[in-house]
Amino acid sequence: SIARGTVLTSLYSTNTADWQGKVGGLLARQIFPLVCCRDMDLDVRQASTLKNHLTIIRDGRHLLVTVPEHRLSLENKAIEMCIKGERTLGRCLLEVIHMLAVHARDFVDESDEIASPKYQLVYPLGSPEDMDGAQIRWLLHAAVLQSVSRHAEVLVEKYGAGAVEIVEMGHDHQYSAIRLLDGPQLNEAYN
Repeated sequence: SIARGTVLTSLYSTNTADWQGKVGGLLARQIFPLVCCRDMDLDVRQASTLKNHLTIIRDGRHLLVTVPEHRLSLENKAIEMCIKGERTLGRCLLEVIHMLAVHARDFVDESDEIASPKYQLVYPLGSPEDMDGAQIRWLLHAAVLQSVSRHAEVLVEKYGAGAVEIVEMGHDHQYSAIRLLDGPQLNEAYN
């Protein structure tokens, strides 16, 4: 099997150097990087070379080290190539991913941080399009905020300054900040 270590980008060089000394020095194993990013121009030859290197890593019981962005970029790159019609390259990259899925045994350094949603890659393909609702989404929110700002004075008059607070935000902001304060009239002000 292939031992694949995933580390934070900020710790990549430190961990790789540390593991090179320990794993490489004590166990006579090599450390190989797995690097992939969206703007890499890959061709079939390079993808085949990557697959061959994985075989060497597996057979030699070496260590593969990568970062979350590169793992996800490899998967996204394969999908992108298939969508773009570059089937041979896409198939070759999918074979690399399959080989890793079958043969890799993963260990993750700083797993709590790596599992954070901020490491999700957004990898858009195709031409940009508006989301459902497009501009109406923003117009609706603006209308609600404008209505609340317009009726805030009425709420202060009805429930008092102890229940409703208006904070003028200045010229940079279009709407006033309105807070319903904890107190005896809180439930009534919410209704």
